[in-house]
Amino acid sequence: MDKLKIVIVNTTDIKGGAARAAFRLHSGLRGIHTNSNYYVQYQHSKDRYTISEASNPKKLVNLIRPSIDSIPLHFYPQKKDTFFSLCWVPRVFDQSARYLSSYDIVHLHWTCNAFIPINELKHYNRPIVWTLHDMWPFTGGCHYSGACTKYKSKCGKCEQLNSKSERDLSRWTWHRKSKAFDNLNLTVVTPSQWMACCARESSLFKNKRIEVIPNGINTSVYKPVRKKLARSILNLPDSKKLILFVAFDSTSDKRKGFDLLNQALIQNKNLSPQKNALIILGPRPKGPAPI
Repeated sequence: MDKLKIVIVNTTDIKGGAARAAFRLHSGLRGIHTNSNYYVQYQHSKDRYTISEASNPKKLVNLIRPSIDSIPLHFYPQKKDTFFSLCWVPRVFDQSARYLSSYDIVHLHWTCNAFIPINELKHYNRPIVWTLHDMWPFTGGCHYSGACTKYKSKCGKCEQLNSKSERDLSRWTWHRKSKAFDNLNLTVVTPSQWMACCARESSLFKNKRIEVIPNGINTSVYKPVRKKLARSILNLPDSKKLILFVAFDSTSDKRKGFDLLNQALIQNKNLSPQKNALIILGPRPKGPAPI
């Protein structure tokens, strides 16, 4: 019996959290002799099984496509400064849909920046797995909805677009997704229970199979060692209790919760700089931390 041919799809190969998660999965599959390839728009690694749109004409098109894709957003000059994606520009004279259809399973990750147009999915004619790294696949274009729950219906009158119309760009994007996802052999994967709950409540994914699978790591690299040795290697104080905070844009993105951590540290009277230290992986906070 021939091995399953799997293609993992992400906009970049190793830049960004979604890319890293997808690349680790791809590397893990290759490590157990699974026939996996990694299809990306922008390649930065030298992985031999990563396939990018490498020809010069395609590279030029890839530089232009995001600007074209964002043209409809210019009709919303009061749009909030948040990430909003449409993925509507068709890939004319592009054989990518035919190429992806040559695999047994197409595994999507983060495919925005005008990489994979939504209406292309129905042309794969293959089982699709989609691992969610934000809310975009089931919203009308925003990547995080904040307090808005309109993704549970049909979007429209979008707060992030600062739109007053129900029939706005978010409603148009929602309809495009609804049409593309109808009768699609799609399994949705989320790394967290919270994201799974949002996906199950969404109008676009409520009838799809949804599974929770945390992002994998290479346990030959990320493995526990003795605490004293780890602190010595990282030049961390051995006599203090350490509090670790890790997130991309950890202190600048309010969604990551550093402001809440900072308040908790201020209110905890049992903490002191002599006994405790805060370790942040990410940018330095703008103001002084309490420890």
